[in-house]
Amino acid sequence: AEREAIQGLTGPRAPCRRDMSMRDVEALTEQPRFLRGMLAQARYRARWPDAAPPSIAAAAPSEIAVELYNARVTAAVDQPSELIRIFGDCVAAAQPMTVDALIRAEAGSAAETSAIGAISPAMGPCLWNGQSIEFSRLTLRAALADGLYRKATALPVTE
Repeated sequence: AEREAIQGLTGPRAPCRRDMSMRDVEALTEQPRFLRGMLAQARYRARWPDAAPPSIAAAAPSEIAVELYNARVTAAVDQPSELIRIFGDCVAAAQPMTVDALIRAEAGSAAETSAIGAISPAMGPCLWNGQSIEFSRLTLRAALADGLYRKATALPVTE
């Protein structure tokens, strides 16, 4: 599975090989917290190449209790990374199929732009205590892919 993830990240159809700006490259090298999301995106697409898994396709939009987020931030060794993971978990819970559409969309495509637009209403409420995060398209995809992969594989949001 890890080999598939690496191939998905580095192969000819890998999202990180297309349409990467220098800002995106810097985000991935200077902020390795986004690399986790790129790996999650590659694993998700490798594991479910044609359609969302049942855990995503059948998922109703939901919210995650703020108490869980507060506990995660308090316990985190790397709070900036944890805040990004919380954001991804929250958006994936609120709009699982729209995040799936984003992860499947070609980088820079109209489908990607449409998915980002559809996800936008869920983003504000998913920021923790008025936080602000600056994303490129690539880093947004990475943050949301991490949350979506965690949801698809039933990883608890408390970890």
